[in-house]
Amino acid sequence: MICLAMMKRTSYIKFGFAFVLGTLLWACMPVQNLPKQNNTNYVSLYDPASSNIRPDACFRHMSKDSSFLFFRVNPQNMMSVTKADGSLSDEAYLLLRYAIRDAETKEIVDSASFQYRVSKKTNSDFITYVPFYLPAGKDYYASVLFVDDVKKSWKRLLIDINKSDKQPAEYFFPEYLFPNQKPVFHHFIRKGSDVRISSEYFRTKPLMLLRFENDSSMPLPAYSQRNIPDFNPEFTVDSLLKFNDTINFDRLGFYKIVADTIGELTGFNLLVADEHFPYIRTPEAMLPPLQYITNSSQYRIIQNSDSLKYAIDEYWLKLGGSVVKSRELIRIYYNRVQLANQFFTTTKEGWKTDRGMIYVLFGVPKSIYKNYNQEEWLYAESDMNASLIFRFERDENSLSENEFRLVRNERFKQAWNQAIMTWRNGQAYSIR
Repeated sequence: MICLAMMKRTSYIKFGFAFVLGTLLWACMPVQNLPKQNNTNYVSLYDPASSNIRPDACFRHMSKDSSFLFFRVNPQNMMSVTKADGSLSDEAYLLLRYAIRDAETKEIVDSASFQYRVSKKTNSDFITYVPFYLPAGKDYYASVLFVDDVKKSWKRLLIDINKSDKQPAEYFFPEYLFPNQKPVFHHFIRKGSDVRISSEYFRTKPLMLLRFENDSSMPLPAYSQRNIPDFNPEFTVDSLLKFNDTINFDRLGFYKIVADTIGELTGFNLLVADEHFPYIRTPEAMLPPLQYITNSSQYRIIQNSDSLKYAIDEYWLKLGGSVVKSRELIRIYYNRVQLANQFFTTTKEGWKTDRGMIYVLFGVPKSIYKNYNQEEWLYAESDMNASLIFRFERDENSLSENEFRLVRNERFKQAWNQAIMTWRNGQAYSIR
């Protein structure tokens, strides 16, 4: 039996119920206002080393006024509670604290704090949700704090909530069926996945699955002054769907789930990637990211080699000079590629985006400041040196809500060349 024990919640909008899936909600903590969106260093968003907790979260709208925050954590990443006799129990404590703000006024419209007792007896994720009353016609953003309440480490997620468009992504509810039924938390899935697609809001309307041409473009260097063409691909109607239809995504590519009108092409974005995505596990996946640090002739030689794996290994061995150092270079470089895929995937793999390019070459920034339309990444060699700042602006013309374009400038050329040459000299570049 699932039991809701106690909840303390402050809100300008009253909502009278809450549900919990899979475990016991046992106590709650006092609510505190979270920092405002534009005054906070959000580097932890893209820094996996910032916390042992690595949560996923997403909002889904059930109607014009009701919404749900779904989230998951892996209990195995959390510290166990110590028993009275000094031994470790099979339980951990998770504290969830959130504040939802009006995107225009920045006023808090809902905030609350929950504490969960999470079982570590199995390897399954802890997945649950919290309901909200959020009127349509405006946008919001949520700052959601996850705390390992035993270790006292934390991870913050910042989530945009769109309720002003006719068909925001949050109105659609794709969920995996195997091995366990759970929401699709990201806007990417692996080829061959079976996904059930529903929408409470569009329950009586037919849904369409649109398939777009692949976006194979690479980002231009940070100092480039060339105009970047918009990605406006042709699309086909891949499937006509009914409520709760299940689709097997057996073809790679970029898809959109929309209601019966396709005039505005707003809906749920989904990139279908290879079976290992976002991880880099095959020579075929390791090759393309090398375009950032190889010259054109080096890349063609590797690409056209009889053994792709051997050619890639030889490339990194020449850079590192030894097997041990080369392995470390490979680990760092492709770990950045993987994380870029997790954080920045849009109509294409995350490492191919502007933010992904900077992330792979320069590493995690020292500081990130962001609001809905902009992100600023600050790098600094030392406290005595001037900072290097990359600014990214939201691309409103993109098919993806996660697309941010780098504001390019010729003054980045020296830093860019230094990063490239450092990698080519067998050193992992980082100026954090």
